[in-house]
Amino acid sequence: MPLEPLNVAVLRDAQQRLAREFQDFARQWQDTKQHWQDDRGRQFETAHLSGVAPSLSRLAANLNHFATEIAKAQRELSDEETSRRQIF
Repeated sequence: MPLEPLNVAVLRDAQQRLAREFQDFARQWQDTKQHWQDDRGRQFETAHLSGVAPSLSRLAANLNHFATEIAKAQRELSDEETSRRQIF
């Protein structure tokens, strides 16, 4: 029984949604920083937020790579199945 193909569009949608949500968060954080300009605000940003953007960039790159590899594998399996049917 063959496996159903993975819907790669779901991964791409998640990646785009994550990017939009992060952009919205970054705008809100910039607004917050306008009102929170003290050492505690800077410490909070350093301790809790400074690593978020690089982590999300790596996640987005890895999601893209994963989706590309899944699509490639599905094409190869599909071609292999088509070739097998033509032989028999």
